[in-house]
Formats: sequence, structure tokens, C-alpha cells
Amino acid sequence: MFNYFLQLIHEYWMSVAYNLDEQTFFSLFSSFISSLWDKCSTYESSLRFRVPWPPELVFLAKDEPEYNNSNHKHLLAIERFKQIEFTPSMPLEPITMNEVAQEWKSFKPKKSSDSAGTSAYMLKQLPTEYLGIITVLFNKCAVKGNFFEESKHAKVICLSKDGMYPAENKLRPISLLPNLGKCTYESALRFRAPWPPELVFLAKAVNRARRSYRRCKTDTKLQHYLTLKELYIDQRTNFIYEKKESKLKWIAKDQNLWKIAKPTFHAFSPQFKGIKQNSKIITDDTKIVEILATYFEKHFQEPEYNNSNHKHLLAIERFKQIEFTPSIPLEPITMNEVTQEWKSFKPKKSSDSAELYLKPIPRKLTIRAKREYKIVRSIQQLLHCRTDIVIRRTDKSKVFYIGKAIDFERKAEEYMLKTEAYQEITNGRSPLSDILCAVQTLLEYLVRKQALTPKQRNQISPKLNQLELGHYHGLPKPHKPNTPLRPIIACINGPTTLISKFLNALIAPVFLTVVRETTFINDIDVIRKLEKYILDGLFQSTTKFIVIDVTDLYTMIPREGAILALLRFLEENSYQGKIGSLQIDSIMKLARLVIDNNCFVYNNTYYKQSRGGAMGSAFTQVLANIYMYYWEQDLIKYTTDHKGIYGRYIDDIFMATNQTAMEIQQQLKKMMNKDINIKITYEINTSLNFLDITITNENGQLKTSIYHKPTTEPCILPFTSDHPRHIHRNIPYAALMRAARLCSNVNDYNSEQIRIDMSLLLNNYPPKFIKRQFQRFFTSNDAMPVWEKLDEALYRRLHQRLLEQPTRREKLLKNMLKDPIRSPTVLQTKVWDKNIMFPRYQYDGSTSKTFKTKFYKWWFTNYALNGSPVEQVEIRLVPNIDRTLEKFFIHKKPKRELLTRMEKTKQPWN
Repeated sequence: MFNYFLQLIHEYWMSVAYNLDEQTFFSLFSSFISSLWDKCSTYESSLRFRVPWPPELVFLAKDEPEYNNSNHKHLLAIERFKQIEFTPSMPLEPITMNEVAQEWKSFKPKKSSDSAGTSAYMLKQLPTEYLGIITVLFNKCAVKGNFFEESKHAKVICLSKDGMYPAENKLRPISLLPNLGKCTYESALRFRAPWPPELVFLAKAVNRARRSYRRCKTDTKLQHYLTLKELYIDQRTNFIYEKKESKLKWIAKDQNLWKIAKPTFHAFSPQFKGIKQNSKIITDDTKIVEILATYFEKHFQEPEYNNSNHKHLLAIERFKQIEFTPSIPLEPITMNEVTQEWKSFKPKKSSDSAELYLKPIPRKLTIRAKREYKIVRSIQQLLHCRTDIVIRRTDKSKVFYIGKAIDFERKAEEYMLKTEAYQEITNGRSPLSDILCAVQTLLEYLVRKQALTPKQRNQISPKLNQLELGHYHGLPKPHKPNTPLRPIIACINGPTTLISKFLNALIAPVFLTVVRETTFINDIDVIRKLEKYILDGLFQSTTKFIVIDVTDLYTMIPREGAILALLRFLEENSYQGKIGSLQIDSIMKLARLVIDNNCFVYNNTYYKQSRGGAMGSAFTQVLANIYMYYWEQDLIKYTTDHKGIYGRYIDDIFMATNQTAMEIQQQLKKMMNKDINIKITYEINTSLNFLDITITNENGQLKTSIYHKPTTEPCILPFTSDHPRHIHRNIPYAALMRAARLCSNVNDYNSEQIRIDMSLLLNNYPPKFIKRQFQRFFTSNDAMPVWEKLDEALYRRLHQRLLEQPTRREKLLKNMLKDPIRSPTVLQTKVWDKNIMFPRYQYDGSTSKTFKTKFYKWWFTNYALNGSPVEQVEIRLVPNIDRTLEKFFIHKKPKRELLTRMEKTKQPWN
């Protein structure tokens, strides 16, 4: 409860830490967590109880200390203090949150309280978010070179030097500084200014040279190592000497660290062997327990509060609001931490209250885990040694492709030369800092012009802790001749990525609203158009199909032409010159920023895309679609005039018409000459493959079936994979649903059903499991005769009914297309549904099978009680899945230093 309540009010305390001075905040925060701990404290064993020391003893410790005039050491210390009493403090360099966290972790969780009423144990219970507050406090002190005044007053404890019942002259007082102050103070004492980057680089070079010499002992490598070592020693000596000289110069200017360099004492709890009561010493264990039990009953009663104290009333009100709120889940724990805790267990055979005990992993699972681990490790070692081999995931599938590294490089260079869309940055300078400055400058400008709200600005600003340039990699297309590569610029953490996603979410719904009649969103949409074509009586035996493919659409569109097309589209499809609350001018500025700053790393070299858009950027797709929208208008008009079908899916176009092949070819030749940037290839026939379907005209009868590429492998999620079982159940169901929608003939459907069955068997799905899921599909759709005896009429009805049902994506699009011009979804504030919670948990097939049942039972037993605030809250558990083999085998990223290098900007940005 202590941890959970602090997490709720973390943002409040962070704002207070920034707005109050460090002295006031320290006093306020210490008293708050002390009183909160009293409210949330738990019962402890009576043997561990320590009676708090009286306030007058603490008050006495804060008084001005007395000294002995006849003591030489006292007089010397006072003289030295007077010399530096009024010397200004020397500011420290800022400390990072990681250094504070390291000091915080080193605290021993002792429960003895300090002068501020806090304990080290209490501070260890603070949520990790509060380390940011402690960091802010330290840096405020560091700027002033001062320390918390209250943290200089210690709590005095009398430590016995002679037995358990000592005489008066045998007691030695020690002091306990407040733990919150010690946390920042110890960080100050241990703080060391970082070495200059060139010295760190030289030290790393020496280490690399030493390791290289150890691997291969040659005279050349030895001489190289000794030269670097000598250079490193000289540089380090000069650095230490300069540092010492600068420190002496600083002190010579009457500046020092006296106010921050105060001695501290570690907390100590005196031994407990007896109780003094009414001037009698009681050592009998039974009586001690009775006395402490009586004290506990009084000590842990409901705390009293002052009705006239506003802070007391506010704290009680907030506590009542969260009294029945469940604890939030902790961060995942690593296996090493669990192993360390498990090893500390004493091997007692007594079972606990729930009769739970640690079970060993089944022998069969252990053998399998070891075997698979060895296989994965051996493949990783092979890939590490064979630098001439590259492994990639194939385009539009999850099958691994292994090829020669030299072939991948050759194909990438050929593509760059052919398209002329990429320029090498020859000066070797990283463009990351320049792009970041451009992004921040434009966003600040739009906020000042009130084109964006500060909240919207924050949502699309790059995350600085994850910022990096994009990198190029190619996905092989084994289904095409010579296995070309699809160029991908992976820029998930790029400086313009969030802006690109924002523009796509803003403009794509408007575009789909305008071109919905001539755009296919999936292969099911194609079949629906053909079915309507038949109902209109236009489908004949002479009907021909045309499939057009646009070559390299994303990289071949001209940049200025695309910008002009976007401007024209926005002007034609806006309301009073706006999309939502954004002016067209603001949208155009953001669009130019995205397409003008497509930079990436390939082969340890920086490149900039000078033509088209990056394949991997969300905005590139909608920009290319808008450019194609104006190019295809003549083709749409031609198809409409001749009562045909026209539809486009990004760079793939499908047409159906009753015109002759000669007439169609004449029109397509005109389109090929319309724009030199758009290069197309086409095919005309009565049977063609488009997307994932084969469309055939059999003497005026339409026949559709699923198209499988020649290189398609029967690879699906293996049954032995550690995934929630509902995923395995949904795979056969979804495959049968897709087949019923796309196959117009029951025999084609039966062939596809057999293919699905074989693929499942090849991926270790049990036959009984497959049969049960097939039966579930046909039973839920009331079509068992189709499975049992291939009933043609019933299958036709099943096909039509499933074809008319909207897919999940179509339902989402329907919501997005509700007035996307005046009120786009991306500009609307998302409403948080407080009645639904999505807790996440790490899925493990060996332990998580009954987790949901146990969790819901625990939830309804302890929290969702009648009358509780969370009674109506719906819990939806979300599993986290382990990493896939792709994460272990495929490494596409260049060195992180290349991706994150920040250099000084070329020009100042206002």
C-alpha cells in the first residue's frame, strides 16, 4: 500500500521538488513519508521491536555543542572551522539518476529511525520513480554547493561499552543522520568527474591492443601495444596533473566543499536483552513478551489525527479513495535474482499454509530445453564465425533465408545505382543532431503559432533516450527471379518517425474516404467487387482481367511532384483550409520535414535519400497513394466508361473489362507515357493471380481460389511453441475462415482444407486437436454437411455469408472514416475507460495454464467485493511472449555508436 500510494502521487512530488527549495522540500517530504509509513506499517515480531528514543534526547543533540577550552584538539578544530566558516561552497557537477540508484541499492535495510522519522528500510520501499526526485534534490544542492540543514542534525543513541546494564560513564553516544540526506550525501562523496572522451578512447584502444597481442603474439602487435600504452600513461599523467592544478587554483580563490563535507555515521541499533519497568530489570522471556504484546496493542491502534490540520484531512481522504485499489504489478524479475533467492532457502521439509512446494522441471522438458539451447547456441556461433553468410527473414513471410553477404551487398548497390535515390554523405558526419534540431525547431514554431498544442507537440516529439538514425537492410524476395531485395529503412526510433506516423494517421483516413470505391483494402474486397460485377450482369465469357504492377513506387516518385500532389489533395479535401484543427500550411511543413530528412546508415556509411520516400516510414505510403491517385484518373475514367472494374492496392492494380486485348494495350501504353517516374508492367488474361487469390473466367463463370507462391513453405506457429493455447486454437479456425471466403468452389475449398491439415501436422499439431478445431469452425457456422459430404449448395451459402461479414480491420476503418476531415481520430483525446484494466504477465507454458483461473479467483476474493470501488472493473489479462528465433539469429543493425552519434549542428537554430 505504501509503494502503491507513492506511485499515484509521484507526479505531484516531482513538481514540488522542482518548485520548492531543497531545504523546504526535504523537511516536507521526510515528514510525509514518515507519517505515511506509520499508516501503512505492518506488524513485526515482538523480538524485533525497538522503542523509539525520546524527543528531548534528539533535541539535545541539535543544541550548540560544548567544547573543552583545555583540550588542544578541540581548540585546533574550532580554529580551522573559523578560517573556512564564511568561504563559499564550490558547486559540484550534476549527478545522474543511475548514480543515485546505485547508492540507493547499497543501503542496508535497517529499521532504526533517524531524526526525521525515516529509516533506511523505509527508503528501500520507495518506488524507483522517486529516485528522480532524489536526483533533483542532489543537483539543487550541487548547484549551490550546500546541503540540507536538517540533515546535519543527528539523532543520538547511547551505545553501551560495558555489558548490558552499564554505568553512566560507560555509555558512548553515536549519531544517526537522516537517511534521505545520506543518500544524496554519499553520492556527493563518491562522485568523480568523468574522464575526457579522448582519454577513455585511448584506454579502450590499449585494452584492445593487449587482447590482440594475447591472441596472436607477434612483434608488430607487441610494439603497437607498448606504443599505445606509453602514450596512454603520458596522457593520463598530464590529465591528473592538470586536474590537481585546477583544484589548487580553485581552493586558492577561497572556495571549498566544507558545507557539504560533513562526517556521517552508519545507523546502529543497540542490543536488547531486558526491559526496565518501574526501576526493575525484567529478563524473563514470558513476561517480556506479555509487556511487549500489551505495548503493541496500544502502539498499532488506528493513528489519531488532527481535524484542524489540512494535510491530515487531505491524506486521509486520498487514502480512503485508494483503500480498495489493487496493487499494481511489479516489474519482471530476472532468472538470476530468482536463482539467488532460491539458493538462500534452507531445505526444510515442512510445507507452507498453501501446501505449495518447488517442483523440479519434468525430465522430458529438461532434455528438450537443453537440446534446443545447444542448437540455438551452435547456430549463433556458426553465424558469428561465418561473416560471409547473412540470414534474413523473407519478404511478406517469416521464413528464414540464408545467402552470401557479398550477394546482398551487390544487390543493394545495384538497386541504389538503378534508382539514383540515395546519396552518400561523403564528409562522414552524422546528420542526427541536425535532423533533431530541425524537428525541435519546427515543433516549437508550430506551438508558438498555436497550430499544435503542447500536448500534441510532446506526443510527436522524438524520445531522446531512444533516439537513433535509421539503418538499411534488404528483405529477399525468393518468389521472384534472381531473388531481388526489398529495401527497408528501419527507423522505428528515428527523429521524424513519430511525425511520420502522425501525418499518416491524419491524412490516410481522408484519402480512404475519397478513393474508397477504387481502392482495395484486402483480397476479400476484390472478390466482393467481382461478385457485384456478376449481379449487375456485366460479367461475360469475354471478360478479361488485367493486373498492373508499379515498379519501385516508393523510391521513384519525384519529391516535388509528390509535395504538389499532396498540397492539391489537401486543398480539395479540407474544411476551411484545415484538417481538424491543423492548417494546410502546418501539414505541409511537417510533410517536408519528414521527406527531406530521410537519412540512414548502411555499411558503416551515412546516406541521405534524395528521391521518393523511405520504405519503412508510415507517411511514405499515403504520400505515394496520393501521387498515384492523380496519375490513375485517366485509367479510372477509361474503365468506368467501358463499365469495367478498377481497383488499386498500393502499387498493384486490378482491372476487369469486356474490351479487346488490343484496346486495353493501347490505353496502357498511353498511361506508360504519362509520367516518366511511373514505370509499370502488366498482364492481360482470363486467369490471373492478384494479391493472394487466383481469379479465373471459365466461359462466363467466375472462379476464385487461394494463390500460393511457388516458394511458399508450410510454416506456421509450431504447436510446441511457448504461446497461450488460444493462439494455437485460432490458427486453424482463421485459416478455414479465410479459405471459405476466398474459394468460390467447394472442391477448391476442400483442397485448401487438406493443405491446412497437412501444414498443421507438419508443425506438430496433434490430430485430435486439429479435428476438434475443424469441428468447432463448421459447428459455429452451421455447416457440418460441408465437412462431411462437400455439400455444394450449403457451401455456396456459407461462402456468401462469410464474404459479407466485415473483417476486424474493416470495422476499425469504419470508425476511422467517420468525418475524418472535421474531426480526425488522431487529434481526438483518447478517453480512458476506468472500468477496464489490462494487466500484463510473462507467459510460461509450464506454469501459466491455470494462471488466469487462479488470478480471477484471487481478484474476486480480495478486491472485487460487493460495494468495493473496483467491483465493476473488468480485468483482461495480456500475456508477454518470449523472444522468437528471429531475435537470436538476425542482426541487421550497425554499431550503436554510428546510429546515436551526436555532433555539433552546422548552423544555429532559433
